[in-house]
Amino acid sequence: MEAMLKYLKLALFCILLAVFLISFFYKDDFHRRTEIVPDALNDPVQTDLKDKTPVTFERDGYSYKVTPLYDYDISGMLVHKNDYRFFSLDKVDNAIPFDFCMIWGQNLATGTYEDSSLKFSQDSRFCNATWGPGVGLKISDVSNNHLIINDDNVAKEAKNVSVGDQVRIKGELVNLQAVRNDQQETETWHTSVTRDDTGAGACEVILVKDIEILGKSDSSMRILNKIAFWGLILFIPVNIIWFFINVSRKRKQIEKDDLLPY
Repeated sequence: MEAMLKYLKLALFCILLAVFLISFFYKDDFHRRTEIVPDALNDPVQTDLKDKTPVTFERDGYSYKVTPLYDYDISGMLVHKNDYRFFSLDKVDNAIPFDFCMIWGQNLATGTYEDSSLKFSQDSRFCNATWGPGVGLKISDVSNNHLIINDDNVAKEAKNVSVGDQVRIKGELVNLQAVRNDQQETETWHTSVTRDDTGAGACEVILVKDIEILGKSDSSMRILNKIAFWGLILFIPVNIIWFFINVSRKRKQIEKDDLLPY
């Protein structure tokens, strides 16, 4: 019986580990065919602002000055997301907690996003794309968006957006100046104001006013990943508790045997 129990525990651990690893690599897969919402086929809308008064705020030892340039409204599919809330080498990242790499327009209408050779990655605030022969990726329908968030409700909305979701972001294209209060060191971020540029400086810096999920991606792999993750997390303490219960049971059995007359 005890050998069977050990076998079952090992089998359960292997199943949880396999499900976790498989779902981890597929939970952010945006390639699966999905219903594209009409707004995601449109180009971003950039309009002049009447009021370009800078916005200032302080956070984590920095003073921020945000200079609005244009109203901005972008819809598309999230193909990669970087979250700087829990790991970052720069405290400035706390005011710019997310990078959303998005595609829209032709890249969705023609099904380009479905090609498995199309890959996106993010590193050092850049979004990079690679693709195979014959993939007609339209670069001007791709953007990496640095999201400035100074509102807890907006931060919660941004957190809930997953890769593969179709999302709408409303806000303002801005330039950002961050001054470290104790050393007066200045860091400046300039937004792109065109969709046709590439490389350094081509990212949109957005002071986000609202985020709306227009269409959710298939969440089955994310759900499986969470179940397997928490299953593995609970597996260790449950087995430790079971170990001590088993040791205690065996000790009591030995003590009981010692009291039996021979």
